[in-house]
Amino acid sequence: MRTPHDTTARSYSAVIDHVQEVLLYGSADLAYWQHRLAPVGLTPTPHADRALLVLAAPALRWAGIPFRELTLGVFVGEGLTGTSPSGLYLASAYNSSRLLAWLERQFFQTPYTHRSIAVTATNPATITISHDKTLVLCALMRPAAHPLWQRDELWTGSIILPGPGSGWFRARLGGPTTAYRFDPAADTFTLDAGDPLSRLLAESQFTPDEWHLRTDAHHARSRTYRLPVAR
Repeated sequence: MRTPHDTTARSYSAVIDHVQEVLLYGSADLAYWQHRLAPVGLTPTPHADRALLVLAAPALRWAGIPFRELTLGVFVGEGLTGTSPSGLYLASAYNSSRLLAWLERQFFQTPYTHRSIAVTATNPATITISHDKTLVLCALMRPAAHPLWQRDELWTGSIILPGPGSGWFRARLGGPTTAYRFDPAADTFTLDAGDPLSRLLAESQFTPDEWHLRTDAHHARSRTYRLPVAR
């Protein structure tokens, strides 16, 4: 199955500005994600013999409703240059709003589940996820971390939903970004493996590498399109 290309969906059905978000990039066991994605006909993009993953935690507002998300994406395929990922497999997704999680599942066929989520998109950044008063994921940046770089960053690509033939949508995500190295000696990253998303990270031996912080980001997405079932 081919990853959808940009020519298929040129318009965006939802656009949100002034998003605050934390992106935590990292790597995981390549064989684990090769095995997990094989049934849907996808291949994780190799990155130093590891799979490249991103935890994205935006705080945003839609239709007057403030909410936060936490998604786990696995980069798949290759871009036209043969080096940059062209798609993102949405392995798991949480929303702080029960209503919006339900709307996502019903109208966009996205795998959102309700969780309590806290996000701080300034230095020191934080991401915390809890369920029934149990902390299931905690990522904390050390105070006074020094930036690696600052620039406008933009990602456009296909976000592919779990399950054969389930669907995909086109996304445009970006804004002024400040990057920091994840320091395993000073930063914190803990998981409760009883949680489905945390279990994926633990089983695939996810290792955080880099924080990306945005305080005024832009998100846009198309409607959901159907994918053919892999044969």
